Amino acid sequence: MHMMKKKKIKRNTENKYIELKPVLDILKSIKGKTKGKVIAFALETHDGEAEAQRKLVKKGVDFKKIVSMPFSKKKKMEGT
Repeated sequence: MHMMKKKKIKRNTENKYIELKPVLDILKSIKGKTKGKVIAFALETHDGEAEAQRKLVKKGVDFKKIVSMPFSKKKKMEGT
């Protein structure tokens, strides 16, 4: 269900959910179609090196920069 709000949704005690839909994988779509170097950036919450290696092969990139970000549900973002 797609609903556009006309105003900002104010904070309250209700749970909010957003629906995420898959989008075109740009890196995969250009694999083998360019002679240029393909450089990718990824943010991983765990197994950064293993994920980088998997994506290098699967997506056909020449270089991948991985940023590992430890994630914990216990940590609250500043300002929330």
